[in-house]
Amino acid sequence: MAKKGESAATIKTNAAKTAELVLEKGGIGARLVALGAISAETFAQKGLAAAVWKVVAAKMALLGPLAAVALAIGALVAIIVAANKAYNADAIEAEKAAKAAKRVGEEADKVKQKAQELHDAFNSYESLVEKLESCTKGTKEWHEALDEVNSKVLEIMQNHPELIGQMDVVREDGRLILKNYEEILGQMDIAAERLQAATIGANAHASEAQLKSDSTNLYRKFYKYEGNTDNGYVDERAIKANRAVDSIIKNIDNYSEALKLGKDNFKESLGDMYSTLNMSDTEFNEFYKSLTELSTKSY
Repeated sequence: MAKKGESAATIKTNAAKTAELVLEKGGIGARLVALGAISAETFAQKGLAAAVWKVVAAKMALLGPLAAVALAIGALVAIIVAANKAYNADAIEAEKAAKAAKRVGEEADKVKQKAQELHDAFNSYESLVEKLESCTKGTKEWHEALDEVNSKVLEIMQNHPELIGQMDVVREDGRLILKNYEEILGQMDIAAERLQAATIGANAHASEAQLKSDSTNLYRKFYKYEGNTDNGYVDERAIKANRAVDSIIKNIDNYSEALKLGKDNFKESLGDMYSTLNMSDTEFNEFYKSLTELSTKSY
């Protein structure tokens, strides 16, 4: 456990010394592992680094100094890569969700536009049919109206080839008749409505994913090194501070009004939790600013 008043540099130095004592092999390799354990615990997800470095430490006991150094450096690189992947997971998820929402939205717009085009085309068809039926059969006006009806049916089929298999078109007395156009319109409207609903859902998921990414990044920004149980060093105060930061971020809605009223009001609303945060004035100012940005961002 860290002693009250210890600086960050002193804490890290003591942690490194503690880690060295645990290892069976001394020298530069041991120091690399000790320092690597600190970096790993700071940058990797909790528990990930300890398991890897424990294996490295065991292997180093069997190796010569140069081989031990190479092994330690290789393991440190692996830890950093794994940590970056873990840290980027929520950001990648947010990016994927945003792209998916965009694709669904674009598809919904296409179907909506297609449905409107069909509505316009079939409305025009209905008007031409009404005109034909108002004419006396066999007259010049009737023949002209008949040509217009048939041309409209062919135009619809040409402009919407994907629906040809669904269209029930028959010829009666020289006239092309679309018998199921109302059914086709109904199906297109249903498809447009479903895609619109899917767009709303996709956008909601994208917003949640982005909120999670932003919240996680904010937590990491103010994360304090908690120590490493494998080398016998644990900073209880840092653990409590991290839990307090996590709690405030997760319950940010409860502090939205206090944040609006200013830093001092927000500080007062935290009560005893403020001292638990263990932040300098500069850190708390930055924390307040970051929380305000998060709380006012539109998701």
